[in-house]
Amino acid sequence: MKAILTLSVVCTCVALVGAQQSGTFSSSGGAGPLTRSVIATWAGQGSPTSGGVRIDVLVLWRGKPGWPERLGISGMGAGGSEHAHIVKRRGEDFLRLTVDPKTRQVRLGGQELPLGDGNVVLVDDADLPGAAHIVDVLRVDPVVTAERSGPTAEPVTALVKASSALFEFVRCAAESVDTTDAERQHWLALCREMEPRP
Repeated sequence: MKAILTLSVVCTCVALVGAQQSGTFSSSGGAGPLTRSVIATWAGQGSPTSGGVRIDVLVLWRGKPGWPERLGISGMGAGGSEHAHIVKRRGEDFLRLTVDPKTRQVRLGGQELPLGDGNVVLVDDADLPGAAHIVDVLRVDPVVTAERSGPTAEPVTALVKASSALFEFVRCAAESVDTTDAERQHWLALCREMEPRP
C-alpha cells in the first residue's frame, strides 16, 4: 500500500519558516494534503498546541485526485523572507506563490492579485504545468485556538470546517481510481472531521 501523506502542523517538508519577519507575517507554518485533490500550505504565528495559531495566509492548491503522488511532489511549505508558499517536485520548485506584506499583493506565475483583507488563496489546476491560477481570495476567522483545532491540533482542518466555501473547494467526494480501501477510509475520516456543522 502506498504511504498516505498527512498534514504537518509544523512545516518540516520545506525549510521556509524561520525567525519572525517585520510586519505581520510568519513565524510558524505548516503544509500537507487535505484531500486527494487538495494540498495546503499556511503561514502564521503561534502554536496549535500552545495558545493557538493566527493564520496569516493559507493557500489551497487543487488538482485532479491523486496528483501529489502521481507527479512526485516531494515537499511543500510556507514562510521565509520572501513570504513564499512553495510546492516542490523531485526537489525542485513546481509551484510558487509569493505574498508582498507591504502591498498585500499575491503573485503566482504571471498572475498578480490584491490580497486585501483576505487570508485564504484558492488555486486551481495545480497539477498542470504552467496552468495553475488563483480562482478566489477569501477571508476566514484567522485565529485557531487549541479548543477549536480539536484533538488533532491541525488549524487548517478547523478553518475548512468553519467555511462551507472552503469545504466545497477541497472536493471531499473526489476519488482517484487507484485509491485502496485503507486510503479511502483515511480520506473519508478526514473529510468527516472537516465537514461544516449546520
